[in-house]
Amino acid sequence: SACARTVGFFNDIVSYPKEVLRHSNPNNLVHVLMHERDIDLHEALLVAADLTNEAAHEQLRLSNRIASRLPAGPHPVREYLDAMRAWQRGNIDFSLEGSRYAARWSPLADLTLRSQEARHEAA
Repeated sequence: SACARTVGFFNDIVSYPKEVLRHSNPNNLVHVLMHERDIDLHEALLVAADLTNEAAHEQLRLSNRIASRLPAGPHPVREYLDAMRAWQRGNIDFSLEGSRYAARWSPLADLTLRSQEARHEAA
């Protein structure tokens, strides 16, 4: 599903330093893009981000379409759609704010800073 792709793709972006650079695990979207398309890390990250955004937009479009067909008020399907959005948001927050993928040498350090800045602005 689009929701699972969003979560999986984003996880591969933020976990690249740990999974590939540190543990030499090739099962990572960024790594696969680099090798299959013969592109550098920066370009692979851009492609991975585009794929993630496309999946997120698809998820939003489908969720909105489904929700528009539901009767007004609480509904189990609406709760399920909300839970999928919470899973996506939780994955982003956990990945950027937790220590699991933190690394001084990470080429993705600016994602963490941007996430923290966005949270402060929203508060």
